[in-house]
Amino acid sequence: MGGRAAFGSLLLALFTALLPLACCFSGRAASATARQADATAAGTPVRDHRFWLVTGGLFVCGFHVTFLVTHVPGVITACGLPSGLAGAWLAVAGGANIVGSLLAGGLIRRVAPAHLRHAGKHAREDLKRCPAQATGR
Repeated sequence: MGGRAAFGSLLLALFTALLPLACCFSGRAASATARQADATAAGTPVRDHRFWLVTGGLFVCGFHVTFLVTHVPGVITACGLPSGLAGAWLAVAGGANIVGSLLAGGLIRRVAPAHLRHAGKHAREDLKRCPAQATGR
């Protein structure tokens, strides 16, 4: 199957899956008062610094995943390694991303954020000491 046919099949599957969802959400239009309240509520998070911290974190995460997915397969091929290794690498990276997201979500549900920050601070300090201990300094 060629690239265009695969892309067309993907688009067809996507639209077929999303069409029932669109029908579920097609209700009557909201009143002017409800639209105004939605517009006010939408502007509120932008004024909170935590919104910008989360947005920045998601941007960095998305940027590095896109960078790795775009460039690592080319690097693997340029190094003369089999092209199948690039596909395997993408599968492992994607799987690790999913597992890490699920584990982080589960951990956040069970442990207070303050405890996680405290543990992260100590882990970071321990990692800073590791090279010094390995070299005997």
